[in-house]
Amino acid sequence: MKKQLNPRGAKPAKRTSEHTRMEEKQKEPGNRMHPDLRPAVEADFEFVCTVTEAAMRGYIEQTWGPWDPSRQRDNARKSFSAGICQIISIQGQAAGILAVETHDTHLQLEKIFLMPEIQSKGIGTFLVKNLVARAASEGKPVRLRVLRVNPARRLYERLGFTVRT
Repeated sequence: MKKQLNPRGAKPAKRTSEHTRMEEKQKEPGNRMHPDLRPAVEADFEFVCTVTEAAMRGYIEQTWGPWDPSRQRDNARKSFSAGICQIISIQGQAAGILAVETHDTHLQLEKIFLMPEIQSKGIGTFLVKNLVARAASEGKPVRLRVLRVNPARRLYERLGFTVRT
């Protein structure tokens, strides 16, 4: 089952010392966790499938049953071909994917999948905070869906998103 989460209000996030420290840390030249984004190209499709499986297989199996590789490739292809997918890179190495759809009324965070070895290092937090700031500057909320069993739900709640049914 999916839950849709919305941030509390569309106001820009209050600048906290934690946020400022994170931005400063991200800008440090020696920081290996600075994420870069670039549009995905056809040659990235296999990586998109790899990171999707690495990040989501366990949660998909808990929610819907056995992993079906062909079905998952079809799902990845649909969002990949929509031209909304970006590759998250850390020091030039592909590390994840970010997919955001822009609508008249909101920004929809479709996917933010990171390879397991770089999860819990602040990258997702950094990217989601940047997306919320972008949305606020456009006067729009960010919407997303997260599987109930996915621990990323705690990240979204910590960043002010609330469950909406």
